[in-house]
Amino acid sequence: ALRLDYAFTEFFLVSSIYYYYLQQRQEAITSIDNIQEDEALSDTNQLLYYHYLKGSASLVAANTPEERKLREFDELYFTWRTAVKSKHPYFEGNGMQGLANLMAAPSNFEFFKTRRTHALDQFDFPVDSLFPLRLAQLALEKFREYNDLYQIAGAYVSIGKYLNAHGRYQEALNVLNQIQNKTGMGFYLAALAENSLGNNIRAQEYAQTAVQMEPMNMQYILLLNQLQGNTRQYRQTSQQYGNPASMMNCCYSIMLLNCMMSCCCGGGYHYPILCC
Repeated sequence: ALRLDYAFTEFFLVSSIYYYYLQQRQEAITSIDNIQEDEALSDTNQLLYYHYLKGSASLVAANTPEERKLREFDELYFTWRTAVKSKHPYFEGNGMQGLANLMAAPSNFEFFKTRRTHALDQFDFPVDSLFPLRLAQLALEKFREYNDLYQIAGAYVSIGKYLNAHGRYQEALNVLNQIQNKTGMGFYLAALAENSLGNNIRAQEYAQTAVQMEPMNMQYILLLNQLQGNTRQYRQTSQQYGNPASMMNCCYSIMLLNCMMSCCCGGGYHYPILCC
């Protein structure tokens, strides 16, 4: 019975990721909601990944944008807290990185600082404007312990996102340039930084690369169109908290490979972790 529960849970986790990368959010939510947490999630790795996925991919039901942000936060905070208690440092890093992404924008950080004060106080550093950056840097340290180049790149993207959001564009570029194999989000953030520094031509090149990597991503397409129209300022049309990565050819391939490894190798650290 336990093996059957494990297999069904694995199936719904993989299915939700599949729908997520196809930008079919409601289908992804329906799939992951088929998992009965109190019955099926006896495996700690599955439990952690279940909550991490719900938070990082925004696979939560909510009536308002504010409620959605809070539910994403709660899922990621649970991932981090449970990973610390159960001594799963890999998921500890993923929980911190997800929280860092949620709070990268100053307005989002202030929102969570007000609404989730007790949770933020559980970390061992000051709850100030540098809090999200410290989370991303700690996540980077965790991933370096495993020499996980894929997750290391994701942590650099999280740091770059924070620096961009705080107007530290050259620092953001310096961080993003350390990524060996950038994802579409990495090039997108580099384009934003270059444009803010007045380098429109280079910004267009980065934005074009991001679109080529993720041709279905409207966020990237909008940026490229504005840059090609010589628009110096770019305003995102969607909240950072609710715009997870879409169809990445590279990430999608890695996701499928990791899913197969997870099913064949019995879980562990083979779960696909979401880019950016």
